[in-house]
Amino acid sequence: VNAAVAPGVGAGLATGRIYTGLLGAPSRRDYGGIGPPMNLAARLLGAASGTVLLDDRTARAVAGRLGVVPGTPVSLKGWAAPVPVFQPRGQAATAPARASGGREAERHRLLDALGGGAGQLRCMVTGEPGIGKSVLLDQVAEAARAGGVTVWKTEAGAVERNTPYFAWRTVLTTVVGARPLPLVLQALGPRLAPFAALLNGTWPLVAQQTSVTTQMESQARAGAVRDLVLALLAGAVRGARQLLVVDDAQWLDGASARLLVEVAMSWPQLDLLLGARAGSEESAQMNALSRLAASRMTLGAMERADVVRLVSDLLGSPAPQVLVDMVIARGSGHPFYTEQIVLAMKDAGALRNDGGHWLVDTAALALDLPTHAEGVVTARLDALEPAAQLTAKVASVVGRTFPGQVVADVYPREADPSRVPRALRALEAGALVARDADPGAGELAVSWGFRHAITHEVAYALLPFAQRRSLHRQVGAWFRAQAGGEPDWSVLAWHFERAAAVEEAAEALENAATVAMFQHANTDARELLGRAVALAGTTVPATRLGRWQAMLGTLSLRLVAYDEAKRSFRLALSALGLAVPGSRPALVADLVWAILQLALRALARRGADPDTGRRDRMRAAPNAPQGLAE
Repeated sequence: VNAAVAPGVGAGLATGRIYTGLLGAPSRRDYGGIGPPMNLAARLLGAASGTVLLDDRTARAVAGRLGVVPGTPVSLKGWAAPVPVFQPRGQAATAPARASGGREAERHRLLDALGGGAGQLRCMVTGEPGIGKSVLLDQVAEAARAGGVTVWKTEAGAVERNTPYFAWRTVLTTVVGARPLPLVLQALGPRLAPFAALLNGTWPLVAQQTSVTTQMESQARAGAVRDLVLALLAGAVRGARQLLVVDDAQWLDGASARLLVEVAMSWPQLDLLLGARAGSEESAQMNALSRLAASRMTLGAMERADVVRLVSDLLGSPAPQVLVDMVIARGSGHPFYTEQIVLAMKDAGALRNDGGHWLVDTAALALDLPTHAEGVVTARLDALEPAAQLTAKVASVVGRTFPGQVVADVYPREADPSRVPRALRALEAGALVARDADPGAGELAVSWGFRHAITHEVAYALLPFAQRRSLHRQVGAWFRAQAGGEPDWSVLAWHFERAAAVEEAAEALENAATVAMFQHANTDARELLGRAVALAGTTVPATRLGRWQAMLGTLSLRLVAYDEAKRSFRLALSALGLAVPGSRPALVADLVWAILQLALRALARRGADPDTGRRDRMRAAPNAPQGLAE
C-alpha cells in the first residue's frame, strides 16, 4: 500500500462511528461526515509525510488481511497523549486462520461420499498432530454448507474433557440461535418442554427447573437430554441433508460421547465426520465412536501438488519453485511443519514480496532450521519481543482457547500487564494465535485461541515449572471468581491439580465428579474421583475418603465392574473405621443391623445419639453396606 502512494503524498485512516449528511448553506452544500474518527484521520494525514498511517482500531480491523507494523506514537493536536500509529506493509504478515491449500484428493473423497445418499458419509479422520485434520474438516464443512447441507460443527478440548456435554454447547448454541425461550419451548412441544431445564448450562437459554427435573435419576436425565437434543436438531434442519462434524474427538467428555453415539444411532440419515489424533482409538470410548464410522481416513504426508497449493495459499500468490523444493526437502510434506518453515522465513526477511511475486533470499536455503515443527515454533517464539513471549506463555496456561481478560489479569505485575493487548496483536500478526470475534473488538474483550495445538504445547513447555504452578493457581482462582456460585469444576480441577493446590483440587475434583454422576457420565466421574484419591487420599479426613470410595463403588456398580465395586466399598468401610464383613452371611447381618439402626433412629427422633462418631461415619457412606450386598 505504501508503495502505491505517490512521493510526497500521505494518507491517514481511522475507524469508528461518524455522522454523514449534507453540510453547508442552501447556496452550496457538500456531502460529508463529522465525528472523532474524521478528526483523527485528518490529524494522521497531517503527520503521514509521504506514508500511510493507521490508528489502533483500523490496524486491528485489517489484521490478517493486511500486514501492519507499529510505528512511533505521534503527538497530535487535540490529543493529550501521543497516539499509537501503525503502517501497512502491503502483504499480510499473517497466514490465513485456516490455509485452504492441500489435501485435494482427501477432500474430494469425503465430498463424494457426502454427495451420495443421506447418511453415506460416516468417516473418522485420524493422523498425528499437525497433519491437517482440522483444516480438512473445515474445508468439507464449508463446501457442504455452500451446497445447501445443514452443518453443525464442534470440537472437544483437553481442559474440558470431564465437563458434561461440553462439546454440544457449540452445536446447541447454533441450533437455538437468537430464538427466545418461549418459542423454543413451543417447538419442543408439551411432551419435552417440561424437561428443557436439563439443558441449562449446555444451551444458551435458562429454563425453569421443576420438581420432575430436580428429582430425576441420572440415567433418566441422560435419556431425556438425548430426546431434547434430537428434537432440537430435527427442528433446525433446513435442507435434505445434515452433517455433524466433531473435531478432536479424543477429548470428548463421557456425556458428550454417549450422546453422540445415541444421536448417530437414532438418526441413520445423519452424516457424520469425526477427527481424532492417531493412537487415541485404543480407549473404550473411542472404540465406541469408531464403530459409528463406516470408513476411516488416515492422513499422511502431502503430495507435492498439495504442498504447492498450501505454500501458495500461505503467500497469497504462486509459490516460487525454489521455495517449494526447499520446504519439501525439509518438511517432508508435513503441513504444519511446512507452514512454520514459510512463516519463519518471512519473519527472518528471507521471503520478500516484490509487486505480487515472492523472492527467496538464496542465503535462506542454507538456514539452520530445526528438523521438527516444535523446534521451528520455539525459534519463532524466541524471536518475539519479551512481552509477546510472556503473553504466549501465560495464555498457554489457560488452555488452547483463552479469554484475553484472564491473560491480562494474571500477567505478572512486574512485567506490566498493560502490554498484553499489543502483545496479543503481535502474536496474531505472527499467525500464532487468532481471535474468535470481530477484529474491531478490544483484545481483552474477546476470546482467543492458539492456531494449533503444537503451538500451545510449545509455549507451555517454555514456562519454568514453578511459574506454571503459580499461574495455574491464579487462573483457577480467576475462573472461580468469574463463575460465581457454580463454576465449571472440572476446569478448576485441571488448574488446581497442576498448581499442586491439594485442598482446592480435591474440592474441585469431588464436585466435578458429583456433577458427572448427576449427568450419568459415570466413566468421567470415576476418573475424577480416582484423581482425587491419588492426590489427597492420605491427607483428607477419613469421612471424606470414605465418601469418595463409596462413590467409586457406586460408579463401578453402574459400570458393571463388580470386583472394583467390592474393593471400593470395602475401602470405604475401612477408611471410616467400620467393620468390614468377611463373609456373605456376615455382610447380610451387618446390612440388616445398619438398616435396623437407621430405622430406630428415624422413629425415635429425640435424645442424643450415644455414638455420634459412628453415626457421622455411617452418614459419610450410607450405601457402602448395601453396595457390598449388591
